[in-house]
Amino acid sequence: MRYPIIAFMILFSCQNKNNITLKPVVSNESVFMKANYRHPEKDSIILDLPLEYKIINNSSKEIDNSDILITHNGHSLSYLDDFIVFDKNQYYSNNFLETKKKIKQKEQLHIIIRENYIYISKKEAYQILKKYNIDQNLLKTTKAVKIVNFNKFIIENPEIMNEINKSNDSILLSNFNKGTLIFINRKKINW
Repeated sequence: MRYPIIAFMILFSCQNKNNITLKPVVSNESVFMKANYRHPEKDSIILDLPLEYKIINNSSKEIDNSDILITHNGHSLSYLDDFIVFDKNQYYSNNFLETKKKIKQKEQLHIIIRENYIYISKKEAYQILKKYNIDQNLLKTTKAVKIVNFNKFIIENPEIMNEINKSNDSILLSNFNKGTLIFINRKKINW
């Protein structure tokens, strides 16, 4: 009877030492729309939705490097082309998150991910613009058009959000200490 208890205690203590949590946060950052600059001939507009996560380091080691990978329906997306990661504390300075950002023991890092891979039809885009009384022609501007905060958008546009949630999107966070992989988190993205 003593041996199963000891084995359980060892297993439990090992799990706690490398516990790094990737916690989703409902974002209050803005939703943007912009012309489909990659494929202007297609009937689509880019819907730029913010993702927010807290990386919480409850491990026994400092994180000195993190790699973030986003997948969309099983395909890896490209950093800078398809998504960009920001430290929320430095978000408005427009500095991309350096992967060498240290997260000490018992600390956390709040990140924002801006993505460029969700497409909606031009008809849906113009319905959204009309809903929020935005007078912009997305095809004639090179700038992103601000729509509304994400936490409001998801409540007021359930059909679009349900459609986006049908895709198999996930985030993979790999954490390193002195070049050694110490923990991997993989989560489905629930928009």
